[in-house]
Amino acid sequence: MFKLCFRLVSIFLPFLVSAKQINTIVDLAHGFSFYGDGRFCSQYMPEGRWARNMASFRALDLPNANANALLLFEPYGRTPFTAEDCAIVKAFAESGGLVVAVVSSGKSGFGELLGGFGVSAAEAPAGKAAPVPAAALKALAGEGVSLKFKGRPGSFRVDDPSRATVYVAHRNGDPAVLAVKAGKGFLLILPRGFVSEDPGYRDRDYNAEWIRPVLNAHVVREVALKSRPRGREYDNQDFRETLENGLSFYWSAYLDPCHDAMMEIVLQAAPLIEKRMGVPLAGKNASKIALISCGSGGFSSGQLVALAVFWDGFPEKKQGMYEFLTHEMVHSWVLPFGEIWNEPIATYVGDLVMGDAGYTEESARRIARNIQRAVKIDPTMKRYDLSGEAASPGVPELTKKQKTEMHWGKSFWIWEELRKENPSVLADYFRAKRLYAARGKIERYGVNETVAVMSYAMKRDMFGWFAERGVKADRAASEIAYVKEEK
Repeated sequence: MFKLCFRLVSIFLPFLVSAKQINTIVDLAHGFSFYGDGRFCSQYMPEGRWARNMASFRALDLPNANANALLLFEPYGRTPFTAEDCAIVKAFAESGGLVVAVVSSGKSGFGELLGGFGVSAAEAPAGKAAPVPAAALKALAGEGVSLKFKGRPGSFRVDDPSRATVYVAHRNGDPAVLAVKAGKGFLLILPRGFVSEDPGYRDRDYNAEWIRPVLNAHVVREVALKSRPRGREYDNQDFRETLENGLSFYWSAYLDPCHDAMMEIVLQAAPLIEKRMGVPLAGKNASKIALISCGSGGFSSGQLVALAVFWDGFPEKKQGMYEFLTHEMVHSWVLPFGEIWNEPIATYVGDLVMGDAGYTEESARRIARNIQRAVKIDPTMKRYDLSGEAASPGVPELTKKQKTEMHWGKSFWIWEELRKENPSVLADYFRAKRLYAARGKIERYGVNETVAVMSYAMKRDMFGWFAERGVKADRAASEIAYVKEEK
């Protein structure tokens, strides 16, 4: 009878604990990632609510954030957890919160924070022996639970093992996934190799069968179920500054040392970008610039541009930031319709602006390097279209990587060819686009419309020119009619 009861509990416990809503604050201030920005919560806390934190923990007011969980990823090397951060995180756990630390193997970014909970990293066992589910995990998720992992999951030691529940262990018994009691709450350590890495959700169920119940089993604090947790968004960081031109900057206390250097770049680059584009920004596009802690990434969502502060060696090295800043700004500049060469043209304009800022040799080198990506595949620039598809029968099919190389290289090449004939073609093109491709006038903006607008920019019919170079556009199918101007 006892065995039957235990078995029933082990079967139904995940469903019992899942009834408690998890309101999560996701910390992105110490290290930004697209995976952290919503993906983890969507995969492993689908019934809960989440909010991002872009500010310092001091500014976050975690005790009053209506959150019962705090999700931490490995901090970027330039923005580590401070002693004050560690104290705030520990206080949150001790008051009943769940702290989830997604720890990357082989890194020490969590060292001081874990140490506050009496946990330290240990050497992972040598060899290829796979970690195994511990008894606590089998009781929670079922005897048949299976583990997926990438790389060598970390190994940990706990000062007081009586406070720890081990869910996954290495063959030598060292914990790999464990929860540590801290006051009224818990610290849950998840090595990065056990969680999904795909921001596109293609491995949405990656270890979800056991990660979800483990998370749910350690939720203690009550939250207001009908209210979202209160984080600090991109435009609600520690600091804000609005310039006379309407641009607003937002940055955290962790990034304050980089603020002046970034402002200098933006103030110099903004007029250079506008001159290259030929038209001012439309509406409030790119009017908010948020600084984020990472060395790669960044994005533009129209009004908001998020910039990876440490891109390409910044702030010690400057030239790469001109390219990167311009790239993200251009994504907003081209709206309301994206471009058929959306990513390449953003970088292309960035390289031109880099040259305008004084880095002419580096600008020319980067443009030539991108063109070479396509030249290696098709020296004639006639065999493939912009997407890397064959422009005529009998042309060999390209791999996915080659198609990407073709897309980037040919986009750069086309613009350089046109610039030889018309040095102001970029500005002329975007002036024409702003005039003929306004929202309400057309419904789509594809290759047909692009070539029609280019015809206005070049002041001649460009449909034949593009067709000769493998890019086929249909004049009759274009929503924008090109009418040759009378001389």
